[in-house]
Amino acid sequence: MTASAPTHELSLAEARDIAVAASLPASGFPDVTAALTHLHAVQLDDISTLARAHQLTLTARVPGTTTRTVDNALNDEPDPPAFDYPAHALSLVPLADWPLWAFRRRATRRHPQYPDQQARSTFLDRIQRDGPLPLRQLRNSTEAGAGWGWSPTKTAVELLVWSGELASTRRTGRQRLFDLAEHCIPAAFLSDQASDDECLTGLLGHAGAALGVATTADLADYLRIPTPVAARILPESVLTPVKVEGWGTAWADPQALTRPPGRTRSRYSSDRSTTSSGTAPASSACSASPTSSRRTNPRPAASTATTSARSSPTAA
Repeated sequence: MTASAPTHELSLAEARDIAVAASLPASGFPDVTAALTHLHAVQLDDISTLARAHQLTLTARVPGTTTRTVDNALNDEPDPPAFDYPAHALSLVPLADWPLWAFRRRATRRHPQYPDQQARSTFLDRIQRDGPLPLRQLRNSTEAGAGWGWSPTKTAVELLVWSGELASTRRTGRQRLFDLAEHCIPAAFLSDQASDDECLTGLLGHAGAALGVATTADLADYLRIPTPVAARILPESVLTPVKVEGWGTAWADPQALTRPPGRTRSRYSSDRSTTSSGTAPASSACSASPTSSRRTNPRPAASTATTSARSSPTAA
């Protein structure tokens, strides 16, 4: 389908205001679940200076919350709000979005390093018997941790997570707990029925709502899919083509275009949320994006599943 002509023209200032209001609204979100539901992907990263990446992203968007309350919300018993998935990079993704990542689960099963049936059974049977386990307990006795590298066990377990046979919705300390997907993903969401195009149409709409206004490349990188794939699917999505000063054609969330102008949160506003120690995480306000900086360190947009298991499988 050919994209219709842009119906709106935006200045750079207007595009900036729409983007900031979409990702970091003036009033914030009422709780962690609401923030996750809007953003759809919040990147996880073990590196921390003041706090971890997802803690900064969420405390910046939920006024009055702390890193401790964020972690408590993510580990809610019995209803955690998110699962870990390579959506952008490894990210927190709302449970309700599970059906829309079926395209990536299918791609993972075609990955050249995907474990064979015997290898899969080794992990699945162990978890079925012993319950959710961290990676260190899934390694065999002769396999040491590989630091930044991926050991054979980590490679296999991550691919089983990507394919949807395993899932991670909770942690013990900083250790992710791996469980059978049917044990921790609600039955109402545990579906792979949507076609690849249906998945991508929905996910691009979600990305557009989270970003407010964005280029095709921005939207593709939000999902880590090839830009030509996003370009083909976007005309079928709920997003509206717009013309932005200096960008050319871009895509906007229709609700963002009709939202009346309002106060945006100051970069260092006095109501900034706090860390568990009570100090304001100043760096949390420095980026309106819930994912890593796309423009300063982009992954090649045309990347697809490669022989490296660390590369997220993407749409073909």
